[in-house]
Amino acid sequence: MIFLEEWHALSATVLCPLCATGGHCGLSQNSIFCESSNEEHSVTELQPFVFIRHGETDWNQAGLFQGRSDVPLNETGRKQARAASRLLVSLAISRVMVSPLRRALETATLAFPTNSNLIEVEDDLIECDFGSLDGKPIKDTMLEHGITRKEQLADILPVDAEAWASVLTRCKALLDRLATLQEVGSAIVLVGHDAVLQGISETLTGCWFDSRHGEPYYFRKCPVGWEVVGCDEFDKDDYSAE
Repeated sequence: MIFLEEWHALSATVLCPLCATGGHCGLSQNSIFCESSNEEHSVTELQPFVFIRHGETDWNQAGLFQGRSDVPLNETGRKQARAASRLLVSLAISRVMVSPLRRALETATLAFPTNSNLIEVEDDLIECDFGSLDGKPIKDTMLEHGITRKEQLADILPVDAEAWASVLTRCKALLDRLATLQEVGSAIVLVGHDAVLQGISETLTGCWFDSRHGEPYYFRKCPVGWEVVGCDEFDKDDYSAE
């Protein structure tokens, strides 16, 4: 299943494969977690971290599949990245790991203008490759295939696209590496794309959630496993730059 960064016209339904087997998802305006998370959905050594979805592009605004196409931010996307900078100004960070695509790199540069020395490219953060769907309208594709839910897009991806299982493998490898790089008292920030954001959320919580361009999300441990919260829920006492 897949949660595409370009598709923002659908409802914000939370989907959890675990709930079908008796799990229970909790969702508030600022938090998402899965109470049935278990060892398969946890990384024991991993500490809390931040993920910023890149700012908007013209292709996002037009509702097109974007994938590996290297489209820059539009002006709205640049404003979103600068807004993220203001939200994170008090956050102590040790690394900013970024997708190699231009829209993510520009988001990171605008979000951390005084910390460019901490920005490094991370290939595992690159967006899912949608193959020959790139550049095509998402709504039209869904209508053509008779699907109504965004996770169903995984079932109609062309043979030249990246499989969702491959995205999850990248996410798990990234989280394992993150656990070895983290430092006490400072956070690692990831800047990338929604498919990877949802892959990380699936890996840690078992759930997906509706995300917004340029928005920072905080992954942290909770009594039932992991949860994703908005930036207003950051543990500033643990990661304060002041």
